[in-house]
Amino acid sequence: MKCVLSITESCNLQCKYCYVDAKREDAPSPSTSHLFRIVDLLGDIGIKKLIIGGGEPLLRDDVFNIVERSSAIMLTHLLTNGTLINEETARKLACCGLDGVSISLDSATPDIHNELRDGSYLSALNGIRCCINAGLNVDISTCVTTKNVLAIADIIHLAEDLGAASITFQGLSPVGRGAECANLALTPEQTDLFLNNIYNIMYTKKFKIKMIMFYPQWIRWDSNAEGCEAGKNFFGLRSNGDVFPCTNLPIKIGNILEDNFADIWNCSFMNDIRMRRTGGCAVCEYLERCGGCRSKAYSLGDAFASDPSCKLAEEMAVDK
Repeated sequence: MKCVLSITESCNLQCKYCYVDAKREDAPSPSTSHLFRIVDLLGDIGIKKLIIGGGEPLLRDDVFNIVERSSAIMLTHLLTNGTLINEETARKLACCGLDGVSISLDSATPDIHNELRDGSYLSALNGIRCCINAGLNVDISTCVTTKNVLAIADIIHLAEDLGAASITFQGLSPVGRGAECANLALTPEQTDLFLNNIYNIMYTKKFKIKMIMFYPQWIRWDSNAEGCEAGKNFFGLRSNGDVFPCTNLPIKIGNILEDNFADIWNCSFMNDIRMRRTGGCAVCEYLERCGGCRSKAYSLGDAFASDPSCKLAEEMAVDK
């Protein structure tokens, strides 16, 4: 099982579609010992991989201690915008036992990335290079929008030229500040075309870089894909212990420091989020394996509704 732990809600950037609506001003920050307690507890309940994020986790002076503590217990990955990483920071991260680091990069050229991610292109690129030079496995995380969908091959070329281990594609999360960026989200038809394009790139081009797809409907192209993992193999966790089915699904279902985790994991909402669906998703042949994105459904008012980014679910609802 995997968990994403936010260790701060502060950030040095103001990206337009930040799903946690992170602020530049300092947010209340839990102590190192408090986060150690959470990390130890996650180890006790059998978490196999911890993904440490924020906000921007590198704003915390104790981030290296937290990563080192976690890495001694389970595979540990870091999510960062990369802008605070220099050669020394990268070396320190590499010495902490990290499994890898994900750095956000939304275009192969400065214009689009700078527009959406607060002018951070050059500093993010420098962070990527420093991490790769330090021997870290770097994943480049790309949010696919109407701004960059036609230049995806360029981003893949750049990621491979830089020496990144992988590139992850995900759609815009319509929560936090992302709720104000609906015009940037792909339509169901555009999403299908994008996924078809990625499939063709994977199987007709000679890219060596690993491509990771955070789209539940990707199971239609790849039978080994996992679909929506919320409530199945994944959950989100705030630094105060609050548990969420997904980092992009802001519905609190308990607190890991106050409640029994088995009770949280098996609560009625979590049982429903695994399989309960309405609309096209409910009658889709891929329901069990895909499940549709619950965050995107929730953005329209119902966490159990059809995934509004899926063309097949849209067609199934019409045919029903």
